[in-house]
Order: sequence, then C-alpha cells, then structure tokens
Amino acid sequence: MGAERDSGATRAATPSARESDGRPAAPGPKTQATLQLAAERLVSGTAGTVQDVLEGAVVGHYAEGLRQYLAIRTGDAERAKAVFSQLRDRVAAVGIEELSAPPGARARLYRMAREMAAAEAGGPAKAAGGTLLFVRPSPAPPSYSQAIEKIRADPRAGGRELLELKHARSLSTEEIAFVVGRPPAETEAALEEALEEARGLFAGGAKDLPSALLEAFALESLDQEVGSAREEGEEPLVPVKTVLDGRYELVRHVGSGGFADVYLARDIAVPGHQVALKLLKRKAASDEARDAALRELRLIAAVFHPSIVQFKDHGWYDDRFWFVMPWYEGETLEARIEREPLSRPEARRIFEPLARALATMHAAGIRHQDVKPDNIFLARLKGFGIEEEERVLPVLIDLGVAATDAELVLAGTPTYFAPEVAAQFAYVQGEPPPEYPIGPAADVFALALTLRNALEPETQPEVLAGNVDAFIAQRAKEVPEPPTKKELRFLRGPLRRWMAMDPAERPTADELADALAVLTQPEERRARRLRILRTFGPILIALLVVFGFVVRGLRERARVQADKAEAAAAREAEALADLEESDAEREEMRVKIAEAEQRIASSTLSRQDLETQLAEATGTLSVTRTRLTRARRALATREKALEAAQESLGEAEAARDAARARVEELERAAEARGRELEEARRALSAREAELAAARAATGEAAAARDAAQAAQREAEARATAAERERDAARAAQREAEAEVARLRAEVARLERRLASRPAAPTPTMPTPTPTTPTPTTPTPSSMTPSPMTERPTIMVRPSR
Repeated sequence: MGAERDSGATRAATPSARESDGRPAAPGPKTQATLQLAAERLVSGTAGTVQDVLEGAVVGHYAEGLRQYLAIRTGDAERAKAVFSQLRDRVAAVGIEELSAPPGARARLYRMAREMAAAEAGGPAKAAGGTLLFVRPSPAPPSYSQAIEKIRADPRAGGRELLELKHARSLSTEEIAFVVGRPPAETEAALEEALEEARGLFAGGAKDLPSALLEAFALESLDQEVGSAREEGEEPLVPVKTVLDGRYELVRHVGSGGFADVYLARDIAVPGHQVALKLLKRKAASDEARDAALRELRLIAAVFHPSIVQFKDHGWYDDRFWFVMPWYEGETLEARIEREPLSRPEARRIFEPLARALATMHAAGIRHQDVKPDNIFLARLKGFGIEEEERVLPVLIDLGVAATDAELVLAGTPTYFAPEVAAQFAYVQGEPPPEYPIGPAADVFALALTLRNALEPETQPEVLAGNVDAFIAQRAKEVPEPPTKKELRFLRGPLRRWMAMDPAERPTADELADALAVLTQPEERRARRLRILRTFGPILIALLVVFGFVVRGLRERARVQADKAEAAAAREAEALADLEESDAEREEMRVKIAEAEQRIASSTLSRQDLETQLAEATGTLSVTRTRLTRARRALATREKALEAAQESLGEAEAARDAARARVEELERAAEARGRELEEARRALSAREAELAAARAATGEAAAARDAAQAAQREAEARATAAERERDAARAAQREAEAEVARLRAEVARLERRLASRPAAPTPTMPTPTPTTPTPTTPTPSSMTPSPMTERPTIMVRPSR
C-alpha cells in the first residue's frame, strides 16, 4: 500500500461519521451555517478551488444517500452514477450562498437530484430492481419479509417516495415539501396516508415501523461502485508502463480518492526501487490552480521526521500535478484495531514516534488537523527492530487538510474533534465566540483520543444517524470518557490530562511523547523486580549462608565467654569466702589481744610468762596479717577478672542482640524476595497459560477454517453435479418435446390422408322374390373401411 491515501472525504467541514446502514449522518441547521462559514474560509489561494470545497464540504455529507435516491428514482445504478456526476457540476455552479439558503443545503440537493432524475428518465422510469441490489432483509417473520419485498417491487408507487425521504434519507417534513414542490400541510397529510398504507402492509409484523421502512429502501452501498468511476471533468487513468518525467514507470493503479489517483511506480534511475506516485485527477487550468495543487507538497516539505510521509520528487503530466513518496507495505491503524485492540507495549512503540512527529510539525508552525486511526499507516520494514512486532514504523499520512498557525481552516473528523475545534464548527454568527482558540493542542487531543480508542476500541464514541449536530455540540462541552477496563484504569489520570477541556492544560506533543512511558510502567516494575531477584538472589543466598556461619561463630564465642564468666564468678565466691574466713580470724585475734591486755593489766604473771604470751600473740597477729593481705590481693584479682568477664559478657550479649536483629532483618528481606519470586512465578504461569490458550485457540481456528474450506469444496462439488444433472434433464426434455412435435405432425399428416380419400359407391340392391333367395346385402360399413378403424394408434411415452 502507498504511503499516502488521497482522502478528499475529510476536507473542511466534512465529518466522516456514518450511519449504521453505511449512509453519511446528516447535519442539521447549525452545521448548515458551519458549512457556509467553512467554505468561505477555505476558498483561498492555498486551500483549493470553490468546486473542491463544495464537493467535499457539502455533497460529501449526503453523497451515499443521494446516490441511492437517484438509483431508485432512475431504476438503474449506472444512470444514477451519470446523474450524480451532473449533480456535482451543478452544485459547483450554483454557489454556496444559493445552496445554503432556506430550507437548507440538504433539501436543495435532493430537489436538484429529483429534477435531474426525472429529466434523465424522460417519462415513466423503468421498474427498480433490474440493476439495483437491495440490502438483504434481516431474519424476520414471513409477513415482514413479504412487506419489504412489496415495497421494493415498486418503491416509487403512491406516497412511497415520501416515506423514503422521511425514513431512509432523514429529511424533515418541511424539507420533503420543498423537494416534492407541495405545501407542507398537504405533504404532511400525504405522508400520514403513506404511513397508514405501510402499516397495513406490515400488519403488525414490524415492531419499529421507521426501522422497517429504512430497511425497505436500503441499497447495497454504491459508494465504492460509483466513487471508483471517473467523474465528468476528471482525466482517465494513466495506462501502466507510462513513464513520467523520463524516470517513473507506472506499475499498477493502487487506488483513488476524491482528488487524486495513487500508483505503484518503478524508479528507472534506481534499479529495484519502488515508489508511490500520487497524480491529481483534474488538470490545472490556471496559475492559481497550480499553486493550490502545490499546497500539500509545501506542507510535507516543511518538516522532516521518519514518522511523517516524505516526498521525493514532483512534476506535471498533461497539466496534472504529481509527486512521489516512499512506498510502504503495511496497513492503517484503523485496519489493525479492527482485528483486536493494541497492547500497551505495542501502543507505546506506535504512539511515541507519532507524538515526536507532531512535535516536529508544531515546531515548524504546522497543524495536521486530522489525526485519526485511518490516517496513521503502520509500515512494515525489513530489518527494522529485532522482534517481529517491533518491525513497524508508524507514519502520519494525508496532510491534505493540514494548516499553518496563521490559517484558520476548519477540518477533521467529528469523532476526533478537540473541544475547541468542535466549538468552532458549532459556532453560528451572532452567538458568543468560542472560548478557546485552535492550536497545536488540538492535534495532541486527537492523538490521545486515538490512543484511547486503540486500547479500548469497543467503547469509542460513535456518531448516530442524523445526530452530527448534537455530537459536535456535546464534544464542544465534554471530553470522552477514559478507558473502563480494569487493566487500563491506571491510565485514566494521564488520559484526562492529555484530553483536557482547556488546551493550555494539555501537554505539548514532546511532553506527551515523554509521558507515554506510563503505558509500560506495570511491566517495567515487574521486570525490575525480576531483574533484582535474578541479580541479587544468589548474593542473598550467599549472604544468608555466611550469616549463618557468623551467627554460629558468635554463638560459640558467647558460650565460651559465658563459661569464663561462670568460672570468674566461682573464683570470686571462693575469694569472698576466704575473706570472710580471714575477717573471722582477725576478729578472733582482736578478742585474744584484748583478753591478753586485760590479763596483763590484772595479771600477776611473771615478766617471762608475759613476754612468752606476747611473742605468741605477735606471731599469730603477723600470720593473720599476712593471710589478710594475701586474701585482699586475691580478692582484687578476682574483682578484676569479674569485671573483665562482665565486660566480655556484655560484648557477647550486644553481639548476640545485633546478630539476632540482623537475622530478623535478613529473614524479612528473604520473605519479601520470596513473595516477589512467587508473584513472578504466578505471573509467568499466567502468561504461559494465556500463551497455551492462544495456541489452542489458534489451532481450533485453523481446524475450523480447514473444515469450512472442506465443506465449501464439497458444496461446490455438489453444486457442480446438480448443474450437470439439470443440464442433462433439460436436454432430455428438449428431445422429448421434439419427439412429441414429430408425432403430432405425423398424426396430422395421416388424418389429412384419410380425409382426402374418395367415398366408395353404394351398390344397387335387387328386389327379392319368393323363389329367389335373398342375398346378403353388404352395408357401407362392411364395404368401406371406417376411418376410425384405419387410424393408427399412437402412444406417446413421456420423457423422463
């Protein structure tokens, strides 16, 4: 697929929301005023021609409905195509003022279509049904289907045109009266009469009559069939193998948009190099038209970023502008999310480059103005990224409605409008002006909304039938709700900031690119925990082992110190016992000395006896003093040993307490790491289970596909056999009919031969006499054979 799709459908003031049946939703009175305002603002030297604006901004709203209405009016899709082309030229000729005059552009378009269809028919139109393909009726009771078929058999009978305009084309009664050229009161009465007839047809078989009437007039979409055809004033497709500018050889036509054709081309100057070549459909008839054709090219050339489509070359071919872009293989984001939502890691890989690309455009003073999934191309590049899902380069395409900061160009798709853009669209002259100006923040809003819808596409807002005005008015006052899935709730806060009502509260595109890292925060946290566990797990185990040995050594040391403390305590007890014994002996000696002194004082002993007793007492006192000194020294030594033992015991207890605290801390850390490891194991098991389920589902889908293909082949074989039997039966029938015709001709020939034979003469009968025996008179029946007896019996054997 090419790098750029021409999307004229998203020109200014052209919401691309569609009804449930594939028709464009119809805007109301406010949008009518906005159409005129947008058209007036877009008609400039750089915005395109008046015809471009009117075709895109006005006819684009009602194109599919007008085509189906014309097809039913003319009874033929090809005739409707020709009339629609004439209608577009007529719209371009009348001007925006006349077209938007009351009762509005829609009524005037349908009135033009009705008049042109009547002129094309040139009288009674042939019955609708020959070349028209109605939408297959939904499963319903037989009475409902029969009523649908009765209306479709002649959709123009009676007041059925009024029903079509009211319920299939969403026109009001006043608009219908203008279209058919009748007074409103008369139109309303005729419409009520037609509704009564419709109620009689359905006879209660339709619970919702308006929906039934919508289905009755619904044709298969003519958009692709008619849109692919060349309109009047557009040049035909250029034949393949045509070489432009002596360098680019057209290989094949890829597709067409509202204003240009896209081709796959071969660059002759660079062998093996393919490019996408975009060629405008219409010739540039003036210098102003040439300048307008260069608008998109100027905007593309103003910025460079890998995620913005680039142009390589440009030129003119038969007054038609062309330019060359890279050729990418891939799909749009819209096609991607139709299969399944994006995962958060995939969304980050896609939207970060897109945000950087928008930042590059905004730095150059350019707004994209139509950021949406259909304008984001996911190009698959070989060798770009290691993993398969990483080999995707997101590219912003379609700068056809981009604008500079100096331009006020209303453009985009309603479902991706920023509030300030919706306020500009809903603005009507005479009302208070919008509060916020349009700027680069509108692109940030659209990209954030695209991200939200890519993550949860099933809850994205839709524009209902005929409700474009209400949707735009609501968007001007409210922003979309963030995702509702449980696994996406953590994104509600960031998305509210990115899609804030006030543009000043939104981040810039660069800031948004940085903030998108939040998409993968849960996975990064789990990966970080697993990485820490893988890195420090073995170290933690080694530390636990070392700590075990340390604790064991400390415990052994504490036990030794405790034994030493107990021995010191025992020695201290012995020293105290010896001290008490010494004190007792000293007291005893004091008593004896006192007694001796008393005896000396009162004794009558001789001097020799006294000296002897005194020497004994002195000797005993010296011995006692020596014992006391020795006991005191031993006591001091034991007290020092006790103090050392107590100090060692305190150190041992402190070391024990520290070791115990460290053990508890390591046990808590090990428990936490164990929980993280268990969580990681559970997450890994869940991922493996999801992978197994996905593989099983893939296998079942493949088996179902094979079975369906086999059943299809069997059905095709049976159909082929049935066709052969039918052909054989028809051949036998033709042979039998030929044989019957031959036999009938033979019968007629025989009857003619019998009728042409002459009748036999009647003989004369003699008169009988008595003597003459009476002869036997032959009767005519006996003389002439009866034709009935001669007619042959013909038996016709019926053919089988």
